[in-house]
Amino acid sequence: MQPLDHPVWASLTTCHAPLSQGGTRARRVPAAAGGEDIVTLEDADAPEMLALARLTEPGPFLARTHVLGTFRGIRVGGRLAAMAGERPFLHAWKSNRAAISLYEELGFELRAEVDIAEIGRAAPGGGGAG
Repeated sequence: MQPLDHPVWASLTTCHAPLSQGGTRARRVPAAAGGEDIVTLEDADAPEMLALARLTEPGPFLARTHVLGTFRGIRVGGRLAAMAGERPFLHAWKSNRAAISLYEELGFELRAEVDIAEIGRAAPGGGGAG
């Protein structure tokens, strides 16, 4: 069995073992492992989620991306410092070589390149969307 066959188990029994609790059949990370607040992110958190995504540029993340699944965040001093969410696949902007390199180091392979286009309505009075 390869670590990526069961990545969470591999993590909790190796490099993150000191942060986890449990035995040989089940392990977990306590809710406040690092003293930070781990929260389920909601619609009200969307602006902060978008700001964090724009700051870190992980890949496509738009104003309504958070509705695609459950997102959890870590708050430090009340501010959103990290987040993760349910996504149907791993993705990154083509220019984000750091993320792509990390995914490749973890054993993932490029399956497809997808073109993304943002389409909007023309502003009232002509002018276009940008």
